[in-house]
Amino acid sequence: ASTHSLEELEGGCSARGPEVRLVVTGALLLGLAAAALVAVTFSTVVSKLLPQAQGPTWLVAVQQDTYYCLLVPLTVFVYIVAASVHWVMGKVYKHAYE
Repeated sequence: ASTHSLEELEGGCSARGPEVRLVVTGALLLGLAAAALVAVTFSTVVSKLLPQAQGPTWLVAVQQDTYYCLLVPLTVFVYIVAASVHWVMGKVYKHAYE
């Protein structure tokens, strides 16, 4: 049996604090993912369909690009494979020392 009360173990924190923080963190991550999707879509599809830009140098560089517009989206698949291998190796390590 524990010698502490529930209030002492909680440390005076309300249950709503972590929930709000998780919601804000999740919304932030969803926003960043949406911004990345828009940026990749613009660089690979939309910028190639626009007339040749005369203004900002970054827009001209993106329109004339033939390498990075394909490299960045393909890197996502490499990341997925690397994350999967990392997860499997973590499981192997965890179960080897239990």
